Amino acid sequence: GDELVLHQEMAALLIEKMGDKADDEQARMKMSTLPSTSRLQYLTDDPDEWPILQCGHNVFILPGVPQFFEAKVKALATHLLSSDLERSVFCRVVLSCEESAIVEPLNEAVMRHPSVSFGSYPFVDHPGCKTVLTLEGRLIEGGYTHTSGRFLKLTPPASSSASGENSEPTHRQSLPPAPMLNTKKEMDLNVELALSDLLSCLPPAVVL
Repeated sequence: GDELVLHQEMAALLIEKMGDKADDEQARMKMSTLPSTSRLQYLTDDPDEWPILQCGHNVFILPGVPQFFEAKVKALATHLLSSDLERSVFCRVVLSCEESAIVEPLNEAVMRHPSVSFGSYPFVDHPGCKTVLTLEGRLIEGGYTHTSGRFLKLTPPASSSASGENSEPTHRQSLPPAPMLNTKKEMDLNVELALSDLLSCLPPAVVL
């Protein structure tokens, strides 16, 4: 339900990049009419860079040309993983049993909660603690946690053409969706639900 409005910064950018020809005014107006919550997001220090469009908190509009799409996805992933975005709560569950004893319920919880990153770490020399489980909300939906240090890999399919590598594609290609971000509130809720689910599946006697 976001209202479409004339985005003045985008209009100025199009004039800077394309010129102020009267014949192009209608096209510029159309390209400058954007959702009211949108803003231009510059990901590098390159003065010639075209920005991407961010709408609200977690929607990013990326270019449709495959090579530009791939470059922007990599730049966006780097920007997000190096920024000061809020992290989710981080939970630890200390167990008195070996990991092998709870593999099945742990795997089932992982499958049911793809928006949460689970970790399992054995303790070798502790007399009571044998395993520690961790839960952290994923910043990127279906992707990685804020601290994982891994990059989003969304590579568009290779183009195909009948006349060689330098030819233009003969059809519009299908591209992966732009990455969706979870808010801190959403990440915290995801962790809370996953933790409750996991604890309900574990034998109470093994949870310290």
